[in-house]
Amino acid sequence: MRPSGLTVTHMNLLLALRNVVFYSAFACFALYLPLYAQSLGVPTAIIGLGSLATALGSFVFSTFFLSKLVDRLGDRGLYRWMWLCSTLVLLLLFLLGKTSPLLYPVITAGLGAALMTFMPLNDIAATTTLNGIKPTYGLVRVAGSISFMLTTLILGPLVDRAGYGVVPIWMLTATGVAQLIASAVTFTKVTRDPHQTVQKVPGARRSDLLMLLPVLATIILISASHAPYSNFGSVLLEKLGMSGSELSRVFAVAVVAESVTFLLADRLKFSFFSVAVVAGMLALVRWWLWYNHPGYLVLILSQTFHAVTFAAMQLAFIQYSQTLSNQTRQLLISVYGGVGMQLFPGFTAFLMGFFIDRYNTGVFLLSMVLAGLSLTLALLQVRKTRSAQVVH
Repeated sequence: MRPSGLTVTHMNLLLALRNVVFYSAFACFALYLPLYAQSLGVPTAIIGLGSLATALGSFVFSTFFLSKLVDRLGDRGLYRWMWLCSTLVLLLLFLLGKTSPLLYPVITAGLGAALMTFMPLNDIAATTTLNGIKPTYGLVRVAGSISFMLTTLILGPLVDRAGYGVVPIWMLTATGVAQLIASAVTFTKVTRDPHQTVQKVPGARRSDLLMLLPVLATIILISASHAPYSNFGSVLLEKLGMSGSELSRVFAVAVVAESVTFLLADRLKFSFFSVAVVAGMLALVRWWLWYNHPGYLVLILSQTFHAVTFAAMQLAFIQYSQTLSNQTRQLLISVYGGVGMQLFPGFTAFLMGFFIDRYNTGVFLLSMVLAGLSLTLALLQVRKTRSAQVVH
């Protein structure tokens, strides 16, 4: 036992439990909250506006406040405050949603700032060495993936039987469990390793962002290509006649593939842009299949591509971030969380809200364009790297 009372196993357990709760709430939020809003009579365009509001809330908080508050309040302190804010916003959704459905974008903006920022917060915590203790990212992250899968498998049949009213109740329950975890798991607040603390230099943030731009652009584009899938996938499949149980199985297969990839995290040593090339090519095939909506079994098969189009890209990104200094890494993960996982995909979903009813699965043509741009950038960076090696 270390003097702080914190061990690698203890740290992994804490972060895994955090991810279990967050990804359960996230699965409900991403897959079933749009259907809940639709059941209240919220127009599709307003649901898309809600996705944009979520993205803006998360973008502002993640990019400008997250890393500063982590240093000031500590990981655990910020974790507790954010879950408390999530509870209050969800109560607003539960109490006012039926009488004021147009409040949906306002409510989801609050969820973006309070709930969705847990994604970069947990990734920052899972890649930060505390008193010489380095968490095992793959094991921590796969706990969230399994939680996402189990939530979809449970919620699908539950929605079929009890209706969409279970959605806000599930999310409120998750916020309560999160507070119990924060109280039950002993986690001593420890300072970051002194050698990782670097004096801030004026203009360093802008310089770091310019250096990281190719990496950010590549992963942001392929993340944005998932926007129709993440925000409207459940709505589109329901229109094709799939039941809640079939919906849950389609999304669960993707999470199984994702979980297997995360379990192999420590063995994957490929460069970021090499993984991005493979991910871009498979994404083109995956979204083409969704565009053609070939049927239940083919969609199930295409979901295995999630292992590379999302999970392997995420792992390569995290491994790349760990080669950077502590402050630069926190900046990279925060900006990616705010822009790559929220703002850009949210804006894409907002635009799609105006076309989803008319074009249905035709919106996946935009996914193909975004994946193609990501693939092009990755190929250019791989070529640039090889040219530099030849010169040297």
